[in-house]
Amino acid sequence: MGESDWYRDLFRALDDPCCVVQAVFDAGGQVVDCRLVDVNPAFEALPIAPTDPRQRLNQLCSSLAPEWVQMCGEVARCGDRRRFGPGGAAGGRRYEGYAYRVGAPEDGQVALVFRHVTEREPSEPDDPAAEGLAQRVELQAEELNQLQERVRALAHDVTLAEQRERKRLAAELHEDLAERLVVARIKLGQLHQIAALDASSEELLKEADMVLARALTYTRTIVGDLSPLVLQDLGLPAAIRWLAGRMQQHGLTVTVQATLPEGLVLPDAQAVFLFQAIRELLLNTLKHANCRGASVLLAVSSSVLQAEVYDDGEGFQNAATGSAFPPSAFGLRGIAERINAFGGTFEIHSRPHEGTRAILRLPVETETREPAPEASEAVPDASPVRQDPYGGIIRVLLVDDHAMVRQGLRSVLDAYPDMKVVGEAADGETGVRLTGKLLPSVVLMDINMPGCNGIEATKRIKAQYPRIQIIGLSVDADGQKQDAMLRAGAYSLMTKEAAVDQLYALIYEAVKPGVTPFRPLR
Repeated sequence: MGESDWYRDLFRALDDPCCVVQAVFDAGGQVVDCRLVDVNPAFEALPIAPTDPRQRLNQLCSSLAPEWVQMCGEVARCGDRRRFGPGGAAGGRRYEGYAYRVGAPEDGQVALVFRHVTEREPSEPDDPAAEGLAQRVELQAEELNQLQERVRALAHDVTLAEQRERKRLAAELHEDLAERLVVARIKLGQLHQIAALDASSEELLKEADMVLARALTYTRTIVGDLSPLVLQDLGLPAAIRWLAGRMQQHGLTVTVQATLPEGLVLPDAQAVFLFQAIRELLLNTLKHANCRGASVLLAVSSSVLQAEVYDDGEGFQNAATGSAFPPSAFGLRGIAERINAFGGTFEIHSRPHEGTRAILRLPVETETREPAPEASEAVPDASPVRQDPYGGIIRVLLVDDHAMVRQGLRSVLDAYPDMKVVGEAADGETGVRLTGKLLPSVVLMDINMPGCNGIEATKRIKAQYPRIQIIGLSVDADGQKQDAMLRAGAYSLMTKEAAVDQLYALIYEAVKPGVTPFRPLR
């Protein structure tokens, strides 16, 4: 039996009439009514039992509704237990009982446990039975709160496990499948360059390359949906801008405003959750809002990161019905449950034809990492770039964590008489160290590497050796990565599969501008 089944059985087994209501607040934050969420069989037997499960307290018992509504609003806000009644009559009876908040404060839900006292005067003192009722209710409320804490803890563990698995799958797809596809395209490009093929063989080669290109594009899409690498390499604002570009391809223009502190570092779990939540909200806008634009705002205030997603589309019945989300909005409820597990809150404000505004608030650590020095701040090095004693040779250092990719790039450069690969490194840290030791003319730098990635390694190399040119390489050279590498001091960024056709000319452009490159060796 699941946790929710256990709670449901406990709720329905109570001998005392009990119902759960949700406080309805107006735009100014004042409680205006309460909507029934659930009732147990004992409550259904009362004269005030609803004929419609969606009824409000104002409809059930207008004489007592004002005081009950006010009490429920106060309990929903502060969480304190309140005793009510006996007061005016409802359905020919007087009632007393207790009110308890259930769930998170933003849910606005309150449990009411009733006892009718028609047979005695309102002024009659409490009897032992009433005290026993209060003790049972308090015990049951405590058990309910403990159950809810257990459910939240489980939800948090499930969220973290899901994010770890997404990241693992994305890394494996990128580190293995995508890189193998890239190497295959490099090899096909070399074959096309050096082999004398007839027309039919040329056509078959082009078709094979097209199949690989489509497979690579599909792999990038899957990696982006699971856990985009730009989020790991460049952080949340860059990932949201990358996401905005993806939405643009589907017809939704998204503007992004990010005013986060420089160097703010979010834990992986929080960053992935926020990215996924914002993506889900934008997809909802794309599918249901019937508008062509949306906005995302990221800001930090008082150690709380606030992310807003809003549009001016069709909206839905939200505050007017007192329901936090429409009945079918399972995705929105999932966001609310996951952010609660991180100690945050989720609000959504929407009305028909007035658009929708979703607000996520998440506590964050305000300590930031010191940003690495920009290349423009570096002091020029006094050491000349080492040149081949026979003149004209361009010395190249390969930095990539995939041996197959390094081998593919080396074979491309070996086809040219004026290129010499002087060293290889499998990570950014080693790349920085070998640059100082070998002093190459140019460094070919992969972006996605464990530990010190290509962006950080580029900053460090350019700070020490600004004359050395760096060309970034990536499976996916999108605009966000291009900007990041240029800011770090790189000459350019290109996709790895373009190496056969473009790499040699780009190296010449960076190292020997204006000089005509050699033709490849046959």
